[in-house]
Amino acid sequence: MRNIAIVVGALIVAGIAGFVFWQHNNSTTPAPSMSMQATATNQPAAGSAVTGATTNTAAAGATTNAPAASNTPVATGTTANAPAATAASTGAFQQNADATQPALYPDDMFLGNANAKVTVIEYASLSCPHCARFNADVFPEVKTNYIDKGLVKWVYRDYPLNNPAYLAAVLTHCASPMRYFGLVDKLFRNQDFWAASDNPPQALKQFALSEGIDEKTYDACLNDQALKDKIIARLKEASDKYKVDATPSFLVQGALHSGEISYDDIKKLLDAALGAS
Repeated sequence: MRNIAIVVGALIVAGIAGFVFWQHNNSTTPAPSMSMQATATNQPAAGSAVTGATTNTAAAGATTNAPAASNTPVATGTTANAPAATAASTGAFQQNADATQPALYPDDMFLGNANAKVTVIEYASLSCPHCARFNADVFPEVKTNYIDKGLVKWVYRDYPLNNPAYLAAVLTHCASPMRYFGLVDKLFRNQDFWAASDNPPQALKQFALSEGIDEKTYDACLNDQALKDKIIARLKEASDKYKVDATPSFLVQGALHSGEISYDDIKKLLDAALGAS
């Protein structure tokens, strides 16, 4: 298990340094349109802690051999088809009626019926290849068969494993909340463009401009310290409180499941939770 304090400190320092470096070395002229790819990459993102088929972990400078899991809440194959529910951030927990489920924040981003029988919290890193694979190959079926039918409430929380993923997580909040899951999906599907780039901040800015996020809005978003602090605080909470140490990881009715997971396996988990609820 990695030292979460080291990871948090490294993300904060790297984020500040990367943004300053990018501002110094890049023109304010909008970047040319980017070439989007239709599928998610299976290559390890630059700086991510992943080896072969093992899952990314948040260990500082280390990898683990825990089963890899693909993750991240993504809209079916395009942009999100269901509005992402959100609320103003108050920093307070919203208790669930079911004491077996983790408490939720008012500003948690989720898909599905707010009062669904089963709640799943997914922790993902946008630079994680296994998360991208889950997003492309497994999540669409989960969305169709469980989320869209009102059976499961799917909460997505950022668990950035490196600075590019940290900056990408910030970017997802730069547009309307209605576009949140669409941006998450596209970042996963174009992971090889930005995550493995020689200059991730510039690649992410190019991505943002191609998605209609203007330069002023994007720059202001990257300078939103409260937002960046929230992402780091919830990463630390996931590690300390729920023992999350890999991506993707899923809390299904409060029980942690980490590693690459097939549709059949997650279906078993969801069906068992629905039967017990």
